[in-house]
Amino acid sequence: MTTPSPFTPVRGGIHVAVHLTPKASKTVVGDIVTDADGKAILKARVTAAPEKGKANAALCKLLAKDWDLAPSRISVISGATSRHKTIRIDAADRQILRDLNKWAKHQDG
Repeated sequence: MTTPSPFTPVRGGIHVAVHLTPKASKTVVGDIVTDADGKAILKARVTAAPEKGKANAALCKLLAKDWDLAPSRISVISGATSRHKTIRIDAADRQILRDLNKWAKHQDG
């Protein structure tokens, strides 16, 4: 069975549901998992501490690098002080969404 996508198209961009683990042993994008409500969530870990936005900045930098996007296109729009976050990718065209869904399928196995 295929895991649902954590990517949601919105006007002018894409929202991504993320579960972030700060102060991890390494910085890495993890698996896509399904929560108890059936919602897909992308797991990520960063070595940065969750203080003064350092972990959020590290997450945005990690995702930008992994997805080959400009870091300025990625921001945390909710959950700044929580492990559960919504990330926004500024993207006017649907090709980025197609590319991210393709990336997600490779993550799924």
